This record gives sequence, C-alpha cells and structure tokens, in this order.
Amino acid sequence: MLTRRQFVKGAGMAGIGAIVPVPAEAARKKRDRKALKAKPPEAPSRAWEDFYRNERAATVGDAQGYAFHCSNCQGNCAWRVYAKDGIVTREEQLAEYPQINPHIPDANPRGCNKGAINSQAMYEKDRILHPMKRKEKRGGGKWERISWDRAIAEISEKVVDILEQHGPGGLMVYAGTGIVSQGRRAGPLRLGSLLGSVRIYPSSAVGDMFTGASIAYGIPNVGHSLDAWFET
Repeated sequence: MLTRRQFVKGAGMAGIGAIVPVPAEAARKKRDRKALKAKPPEAPSRAWEDFYRNERAATVGDAQGYAFHCSNCQGNCAWRVYAKDGIVTREEQLAEYPQINPHIPDANPRGCNKGAINSQAMYEKDRILHPMKRKEKRGGGKWERISWDRAIAEISEKVVDILEQHGPGGLMVYAGTGIVSQGRRAGPLRLGSLLGSVRIYPSSAVGDMFTGASIAYGIPNVGHSLDAWFET
C-alpha cells in the first residue's frame, strides 16, 4: 500500500521533472537559438504593392468621369470611373461622406466591393441587352430576340386579358430587387397601384434588408432623397 509520505515524495519528484528540462530538450532549444541568430526570419513579402501599382497603371485608361450605380443598390455612392476607348476599365471610391449621426455605424468610405466590380457586370457575356421571348415551354432554354415595341405590345395585351378574365387580383406587379431605390421603384409600384394588382413583399428576396435597416438605422430604407425622381 502506498503511504502518504511515499505519495508526496513521488509527486514532488514528478513536479521537478516537469520544471527542469531534459538534456535533449535543452540542446534542441540551444540549436534553435543559434540558427535564429545565423539567419533571422525574412520580412513579409511586399510584392503585392507592385502588383497593385501595375494593375492600376494598366486600368486608368485615357479618360475619367464620375458615376453612381443605378441598379442593384439604393446607396448610390459616388465613384470615379476610368475608361479606355469608351470602355470602363476601373472604378474607385470617390469621397467620404459626413457621418450624420454618431450613434449609428459609419459607412465611410462609401462604396462596396459590388460597386467596384459593377463595370464587369456591364460587360458580362450573359447580360441581357434586348427583350427576349421564350420560344418553347419553360425550361427548354430556347429564346428569340424581339423588338421593344413588340415586347411592350404583347405585355400590354396580356395585362388587359388578365384583368378582364380574373380581375385585379389575378395580376401581380413585382418591381424587382435591381431597382431598390425609392425613386426608381416609384414607376412600377405606381403602375401596380393604379391597376389594383397584387404586390409581394420584396424584403425576403434581399435577406430581410428592410428589417435589418430598421434595426441598425431606425428607418426601413436608406438611400438618396426624392430629387432622384427627376433622374428616372
């Protein structure tokens, strides 16, 4: 049977063993210190700075201008735009805006990654530039290009048919999330109101944005003032 004296003695020896390094461990640490003195660690690479300078030099183009992004955003931050041969090559945040309330998050510098690559979206091969009409049933993947006049005429006829057959409750007008600013949404939403159509709640399509804005800012929608109506 292990006596109390033997237990205390064994525990003490174990503690000493844990504190005093064994000869092999001490030798390893000594070698590491010598190696560190002989070859100090290299500083982090700064090659990314040259990469950025070269990229900017290649994309500043031959013309500059100013713009904001009128689709998929209601902030409409100001951007400096660079172009070459009429093609946008680069966009940069233009300025900081005054922080109107110290009790809410400061959004400066205004302009997000989505805005920085907006010009790439403009020139994507799959961007739709003209009205397209489905040639066969949904899912077939077959489309034909039609004129704007034909598209407007066919949509108008369809709207009239729905109103005559089913009444206003059979028509739904959805403004879409690509025009979430108040000024640009006014047109389609006003049309829906005049027709008495059904409107769906758009916030769920943009991650409950309005609820989040209400919690963070105290208002359900953020963006520019009503003078933007004159830009539509």
